[in-house]
Amino acid sequence: MYAKYWGLTDTPFRTEPDPRWFVETPGHDEALARLLFVIEQRRRCGVLTGPSGTGKSITLEVLAKEVRRRPGAVAAVNLLGKTVHELLWDVASELGLGPAGKNSVAHLWRAVEDFLRGCHATRQATVLIFDHADQAAPDCLTALGRLTQLGSFGNAAVTLVVGVGTESSSQTARWLRDIADVPVELTNLSLEDATDYVQSLTRKAGNASQLFDHAALDRLSEFSHGNPRELNRLCELSLMAAMVSGEPQVDEATVESVAREFTPARNPVRQPRAELVKAGS
Repeated sequence: MYAKYWGLTDTPFRTEPDPRWFVETPGHDEALARLLFVIEQRRRCGVLTGPSGTGKSITLEVLAKEVRRRPGAVAAVNLLGKTVHELLWDVASELGLGPAGKNSVAHLWRAVEDFLRGCHATRQATVLIFDHADQAAPDCLTALGRLTQLGSFGNAAVTLVVGVGTESSSQTARWLRDIADVPVELTNLSLEDATDYVQSLTRKAGNASQLFDHAALDRLSEFSHGNPRELNRLCELSLMAAMVSGEPQVDEATVESVAREFTPARNPVRQPRAELVKAGS
């Protein structure tokens, strides 16, 4: 809607994960590097945590895309609302095992376990990536634990990478910490990283000019608290508001007006720039 007005090839500020618009901030770059280390070293499990909106899902999608370029088998499953049967069916399908809808949980377990044991016998690496583990049915955690045990033969036949929100129950978080070889945490962006993030997305969308003035960028970071999903939402709403007003650039007043209308509960106390950098670092 606003892309043509601002000279963009597409709308880059998405609230749903889309690897095309992934920005490797220092935090996301480090998270990817640690998770790839887990996979390359054939460790049993890596766990990616972080508050909602910090980019766990898009990071896992980018990870899956990278791992699929390498030898071995990969399954990436979103566990949001899934049962154990759905978890196993999706894993079997992603691994090319051709499951049928009528297959029982026991049948699916046998198929998956036989495949993974075969991978171990041939020293083929298998990576299972699970997002939203904290929002699956409770018995899915038991299934994940069982899958990690299939990787405990020395060099793992299977490496699990699990995404979970820090808002999850203490029981889930504690269990994941117990099974993780390498825990990885994403946090909200600092003021500097938030500014780079916004400008990187506009460049990816074909406009290298500064669509937001410096004061507007500061306010975007403040009102979003450096949360990438909130930042995307505010950027999109601000671009639309400035377009309606016929402005050549998004200014501080536009961002503030949009933020106070759509995020009243999260309005920040205005802080000097130095304090914001310190708070976000």
